[in-house]
Formats: sequence, structure tokens, C-alpha cells
Amino acid sequence: MKKSLLLLSFIVLTQILIAQTSEFTDARDGKKYKTVQILEQTWMAENLNFEHQDSYIYENKEIYGHVYGRLYTWETAQNICPDGWHLPTDFEWDILIHSIDDPSYSGGKLKTYTHWSYPNTGASYLVGFNAMPGGFYSTEENFKERQFRAYFWSQTEHNQDSAGVLILKNKSAWANRTSENKQKAFSVRCLKNKK
Repeated sequence: MKKSLLLLSFIVLTQILIAQTSEFTDARDGKKYKTVQILEQTWMAENLNFEHQDSYIYENKEIYGHVYGRLYTWETAQNICPDGWHLPTDFEWDILIHSIDDPSYSGGKLKTYTHWSYPNTGASYLVGFNAMPGGFYSTEENFKERQFRAYFWSQTEHNQDSAGVLILKNKSAWANRTSENKQKAFSVRCLKNKK
């Protein structure tokens, strides 16, 4: 009986989490992005790779831009998403995290299997978010942590110098929300505006 209930729970959960995927073309440069609908939210399923004068490609290698997208400071990230999309707030990140699982497991479910350094704890493509470990850039530290961490900006300002960030790590399944310095450059995932 317990096994049957566990199996039924898993089937129901899987049906809830199986993502509806699609594709979006950014009219600004013609780049195509995979998208994924997770419950009521529609996300880009790839890191944004829109060229801007205040954006960075990891180690200035074009191939990294194709794989991990570009890195943006918080100020630039505020208005970098294409028309009809926006930089998510802390609250919208929380909705995503808690709709998938407890935060101690949902980070793993956001990650892709590939491009992460071992052990890529909890990685699962179940929800189709496809989080990529693009690392970060700062003028003090240069480029760091590609393949080890994914940093995604939130539009929520925490104080004059810092704003919200979602961090995923190769050695953890945790989805960690914290504050980071606005001058650092992180990845951007755009969320579709609600009609």
C-alpha cells in the first residue's frame, strides 16, 4: 500500500513538473531561446545572450557566450530582457523554487546535467529550466566559477550597493537566494510578463 501511494505521488508530481517547452525569437538580434512553462510562469530556458556595451562574455571567448550566455551588472540587467519579458523579482524566484520542491532540493532540479563540474549534486532535467553555471565577472576578481556556480540576478534591490541573486552550486542541490554587489556581472534569466 505504501509503495502504491509513493508511486502515485511520484506520478502526480511528475505530471505537475513536466514542462511545456517552446521557443522565442528576440526581435532585437534574431537569437532564438528555448522557453519553459512551469505552472503559471514562463521562463527562458537559456541564459540571455544579448550583446550590450555593459555585458561580458566569460574570458572574452565567444564560445562561452553561446553556451553560458552573457554576464550583466545589476543596473544593466534591469532593462536587458526583450519586450514582453522582465528580470524576475525575489518573490518570483521564490514562486519558482517552491513550486518545484523544498529549497534544499529545488536547486538541483533547476540544473542541467551537462557543463557542471562534478559532482553536480541533485541535477535533474525534470523541469526543463536548464540552469547553466556561467560563473561571474567583477573588476576586482575578473572571471570566476564557470562550471561551478550559476548566479542569476533578481530585480529586487536590497540596499544601495546590493541586490537579490539566486545561486546554484555544483556541490549542492540547494537553491540559495542571497544579496550580491550590484557591480558584479551575473547571468540573466528572463520571465515572461503576465497578460
